Amino acid sequence: MRDKDEEGVQPLYRPKTWRRVERQKERRMKKTNWFKNKGDMSVVFIPATPGSELKRRYEAAIQQCRVGIKVVETSGRTIKSVVQRSDPFKRARCVDKENCMMCKVEGNEGRCRKASVVYEIECGECKDIYVGETSRNAYTRGAEHKKSLDKKEKESVLHKHVVEKHRGRIPTFNMTVTSSHRTALDRQTTEAVRIASACSDKLLNSKQEFGHNKNWRFQLTAD
Repeated sequence: MRDKDEEGVQPLYRPKTWRRVERQKERRMKKTNWFKNKGDMSVVFIPATPGSELKRRYEAAIQQCRVGIKVVETSGRTIKSVVQRSDPFKRARCVDKENCMMCKVEGNEGRCRKASVVYEIECGECKDIYVGETSRNAYTRGAEHKKSLDKKEKESVLHKHVVEKHRGRIPTFNMTVTSSHRTALDRQTTEAVRIASACSDKLLNSKQEFGHNKNWRFQLTAD
């Protein structure tokens, strides 16, 4: 910094007004072009793996293709974010418990407003279940299921169950959230795993849904 000051490039104790417009522009450009320092034109984010094995494979493939792409490993969740609760004594409450399909089940109160979840709807009599996922919250999705059931819509999975198993008599349906997720990929993958692992005789999901978010498996072999 002393050298820059002596050369007149940048003062050692610069005022706020020194090159204010230029510095603001540089900060904005740095946020969008930070990965272009070495000539890379794009960036790809990948999960961190032991020894950065996945990153090295990506970089080797990119180098063979001669494409200017920077590979960056994303960090996972910190231990603090996993165990920390801002208010450990706070009790979640549903503001519309009477019309909430989920909060009618004892122990589920308040979790209905969390978005991006995988859920299950269980028939209170025959214990058949429906596995679903939604980017919205369980209260909104449950209200849609209930509305379709009340209107006896042909596409309603609950209405189909009522007609096929209970001869039109509507049993009690209980909704529970099994997991919440940060990304759509995690949510859809979890739904696919739960559908695949559930007993098909007790599953209300249609056969079309079995492969909707199917997990494909690939085996990589070295040449």
